[in-house]
Amino acid sequence: MRKFLWAFYFLIFFISVILFFKSMLWAQDSTLVQAGEPIEVRLSTEVDKLEVPRNRLVTFTAKVEWAGDINRFEIVEKRDPDVENFDIFKNAEAHQTEIVDGKPISRAILEFTLKPQSLGMGYVGDMLIRYRDKSTGDERRLLTNRLGVKVIDPLPEPIDYQRIFYWIIISFAFIAVLAFGSISVLKKRALARKRQQELAAIVPLEQGYLDRLKNEVSLNSSEVKNEFSIISRIYREYLAEKYQIAAMEVTTQELISILGSENGDEKFLSDTNEILHTCDVVKFGGGQISISELTRIYTLVENILEKNLTTLEETEANSK
Repeated sequence: MRKFLWAFYFLIFFISVILFFKSMLWAQDSTLVQAGEPIEVRLSTEVDKLEVPRNRLVTFTAKVEWAGDINRFEIVEKRDPDVENFDIFKNAEAHQTEIVDGKPISRAILEFTLKPQSLGMGYVGDMLIRYRDKSTGDERRLLTNRLGVKVIDPLPEPIDYQRIFYWIIISFAFIAVLAFGSISVLKKRALARKRQQELAAIVPLEQGYLDRLKNEVSLNSSEVKNEFSIISRIYREYLAEKYQIAAMEVTTQELISILGSENGDEKFLSDTNEILHTCDVVKFGGGQISISELTRIYTLVENILEKNLTTLEETEANSK
């Protein structure tokens, strides 16, 4: 009987030992299971300033942070924050990992640059972020807190000396190009005048006026009166240049008197008087003028110019 009791006590003791070690093994397994539970994901938000001038920008930053591998979670949806009295000027996203107390900390950083609309309070909030745990496939949502920012009077814009210097350089360059272009144009014009003068010195005076007579007067024009005016002007300019007299400012009678002392040729004086007197009558009279009269005056001027040109050519030939 005593042996039986000792055997019974020994069996109870053996079972107790087995149960103790089994409970120790169960506790270790529980710890491992707890280590595999989902990691906490935290969301924090901030603005870089609580007061912002009307003509400046404010930055709103949302950080999604967890301890562990950066690839453990992925953001599957992110909505722009609801803003009041602000416009979203631009946004950016970045991911980073750092070691804190020997543990890796992963972050997803969402940054929004906001532009104020008007003076007064502005608000940023109600931003939804939805993320997925890649290891389990679970999805969760995060919501940001509402933040207030006061929009104050605008600041004076700083003087941009670099831009001023840039525009000064451009202005000087423009002025230099303009000056160079103006000088080049003036030089070309001066050269053209010099060439004209050289050509004028080569071409006899009478030949130049003969060319003008042919180019400027039309014997078939319906405006006969106007053609007489052109002939009168060309002939008076020729007499002024030929004899160095004020032929444009004096009357016909005064001009004939002046020419009498310069050229005693009676036919020249008679033809000149007819040319100028007829042109005056046409200019100041109101009667009908025929084409034949225009042709005669044209021919008289042409004959005088050709005669003087021939005389000039003969004189130059005899002097050689």
